[in-house]
Amino acid sequence: MRDEHNGSRWPMMFITTELLLRLLEAPNFAEVARISFLFNKMVRKSNNNAVYVVPLKNNPDRQGRAAARQLKHLYQMRKFETATDKAVMSMTWDWRGRHLQSSNEGVAYIGLSNCHLSLYSGEISIGTPPQSFRVDFDTGSSDLWVPSTKCDASCDAFPSWRKYNESASSSSQSVPQSSFQVQYASGGDVTGEAVQDVLRLSDTVSVEQIFGQATSLRNWTTCATEEGIFGMGSSLLSSHKHPSPISNLQRVLRDPLFSLYLDDTVDDYPPFISSPTLDTYGNAQGSASQPTGAHSELIFGAVNGKHYSGCLSWHDLGAATGFWSVNLDGVQFGSQDVTMVPATAIVDSGSTLIIGPTADIGLIAEMSGATCLAPDATGVNLSQVSCTDPAGFYVAEVGCGQTVPTLDFIIDGETYSLTTEDLVVDYRIGTQDTCVLRLQSGLQGTSDGSPLWILGDVFFHEYYAAFDFGNNRIGFAPAAQDNQVHCKADSAIDIGSTNIHGSSSGCLDAMGMHQITWLVAVYVIGALFGRRLF
Repeated sequence: MRDEHNGSRWPMMFITTELLLRLLEAPNFAEVARISFLFNKMVRKSNNNAVYVVPLKNNPDRQGRAAARQLKHLYQMRKFETATDKAVMSMTWDWRGRHLQSSNEGVAYIGLSNCHLSLYSGEISIGTPPQSFRVDFDTGSSDLWVPSTKCDASCDAFPSWRKYNESASSSSQSVPQSSFQVQYASGGDVTGEAVQDVLRLSDTVSVEQIFGQATSLRNWTTCATEEGIFGMGSSLLSSHKHPSPISNLQRVLRDPLFSLYLDDTVDDYPPFISSPTLDTYGNAQGSASQPTGAHSELIFGAVNGKHYSGCLSWHDLGAATGFWSVNLDGVQFGSQDVTMVPATAIVDSGSTLIIGPTADIGLIAEMSGATCLAPDATGVNLSQVSCTDPAGFYVAEVGCGQTVPTLDFIIDGETYSLTTEDLVVDYRIGTQDTCVLRLQSGLQGTSDGSPLWILGDVFFHEYYAAFDFGNNRIGFAPAAQDNQVHCKADSAIDIGSTNIHGSSSGCLDAMGMHQITWLVAVYVIGALFGRRLF
């Protein structure tokens, strides 16, 4: 026992504080062990008024279990060095070897697969037990739908589709006035019934969601085997007037945002074997191929600093109500202004290209020296037209290897540039290369008549994007495949800041060393107080 009246607590407090400081500054495990041994020896030789060490009876079985837990913990810590972001994000281990939920509760990681630079798809599940679907994640719409077992013959064009079966889900609920219809700018038309069920994005992120089970489709084509659309816009755009997935998810996410990294350097699908043939409904499946990888990612509830450099630059939402949009200060091609301001840009992962007003896109194509083509009177063949034709064009061909000026979008004084590498794509048809601008015309403008642009996947290839629905803003930063220096200003929302990147010296990384230091500190402090902590 300690004498509480002779000031003996002060030596003990000094020893404890000094011990912690020394341990935290120790460069390696050997030094931690040496310091711990010396301090333990010092305490036992200190005057009797300082500390009495009360030995306890050893419990070999308990010590064995503790040692096993510690070894398990060290094993798990070493696994962090090479673990994928997905594995690291979901769980962590404490210093007693217990499996715990980390601070990333409310964060969902979805690997996205690049389908021939046309779209990016990933897996979700619906129902109980879960029924899985591969969907196209679209920031330009708000509806979630998947094909239904009730679908008519129009679904026959997609033989590889998995179909939602509400009868097989114990959590399925009917919805009053359940009919829905979604029409897309591409001409696709989807009709069906609204139903409520559990939407799961990860083990820790799920919500009750009203979505569409498609019973009929017209003029619908897929890149490969994607089985529906996951709209990530606001409820204002919902076709069935029920809350959108994003509106519901903000209740369960760690932070009210999601972020997108779209890698265009790897095609995650096998190449097309032949062009698909439209059926009588105008439907066609691009191929039955499944993705071979997922080099892009979507994160709900956080951002990943591994995939962008510098810090996110945030911009308030623009004038296009209900859309993820930003206000443009200007658009320049080379040194020339090519649009009137004010202008608005919708940030749309569901669009492949950069889309703009017909006159502005025509001017860019003309300045690029492109040959512009549009459908002839038959609607079957393409014929050459003026790039500045008021009716627009279908495709603009440029010389392969040709350099075009930089296309700059200026947002709140920040310039976001797209170069030749971003704007020109090389399509190999047989043995012939055809290079085209990744631009499309045809937008009419906003309700107030100001120019409207769409920043599609071409923009995402160059810039990481974070969509913050808690603060009604969008953040951009230059995209990176494996950035190691994370932005301090973004640390509160950066899932990467809690992960371990890079190599470590010796057999343990810095995090493992920190854990061992505290483990030893706990042992020694336990000795100071005369008690075991295991």
